Amino acid sequence: RPGEGLAIDYQILTDIRAFEIESGSPGRAVVRISAKLLNDRNGDVVASKMFEAQSSATSGNPGLVNALDAAFADVAVDIVAWASATLCFSRGQSPYCFSRFCKIRSNSVNPMFKLLGIAAN
Repeated sequence: RPGEGLAIDYQILTDIRAFEIESGSPGRAVVRISAKLLNDRNGDVVASKMFEAQSSATSGNPGLVNALDAAFADVAVDIVAWASATLCFSRGQSPYCFSRFCKIRSNSVNPMFKLLGIAAN
């Protein structure tokens, strides 16, 4: 809901669609999260996107936990990059401005530019 008494401009609303280990040999962790970027002043959804990552899991609980952790980390980085870039573009700023807002692993930047249709230099 917009304006929940917080002094913010935007909210990221998320819905976990999958956080699971798919059986098989080897197992595979799957994390899928739907995200919406909400303008908190008027309640409009600025953008929405489904994010998914998968990671191979080794046997045993530690291997399964590590695979879920890796898949979730990939999704979280992508959501932050997407939200930051979307806000920069909606404000008419440089496509590179989102690097000011978050430190993104270098291997996530080029795929994000590709996703947004930007030529990365």
